[in-house]
Amino acid sequence: MKHAAPVGLLIQMTYLLFTISVDFLFLIERTALTAYQFGISMMVTAILTTTLGIIGLSSRHRLTMSGWVTAVGLLMGAWFVFAFLLPEAGIPPEIPWLYPDME
Repeated sequence: MKHAAPVGLLIQMTYLLFTISVDFLFLIERTALTAYQFGISMMVTAILTTTLGIIGLSSRHRLTMSGWVTAVGLLMGAWFVFAFLLPEAGIPPEIPWLYPDME
């Protein structure tokens, strides 16, 4: 599939635009997404783009773009785990999947 990397890059750019627009709406309207909405969208984007990047790498088409898409997808996944699933100094995590007893 030779269009996997550009599709992954398009998904990442759409997610970035979505995040910026939600932040802008928060500044104007004072409405925000919950941690579940924001975290799940980040997790799905990370899984999709990592998968598409790996497909692009395995097809040996646009190796540089596929490598970057895969790397950014993996970093998004790592940030999701760090920011939403791990506790911080005794404060319960935003999404208590790994530590349900800390609520």
